[in-house]
Amino acid sequence: MTVGDIATIVGLLVACLVALLLVLVARREADTQRAQASADVASIKDEARSFLADAQRRETRAAAREDELVAEQRAVAERER
Repeated sequence: MTVGDIATIVGLLVACLVALLLVLVARREADTQRAQASADVASIKDEARSFLADAQRRETRAAAREDELVAEQRAVAERER
């Protein structure tokens, strides 16, 4: 083996090491992004549940008001007779 061959092998080994380090950094970054995405999804789900509960409360109140209005209209109609 010549010095040039050894230098080529060492160069290739260094390139492989750099590639490995880049893969490890990329995986770490991907894990961080995945964790942030999961946290974002959980936050959005909580917010959606809150909006749904609020909408259901409003719907219940509106239905109760409609029932009260119908009962009141019946009472007024019976008084007019």
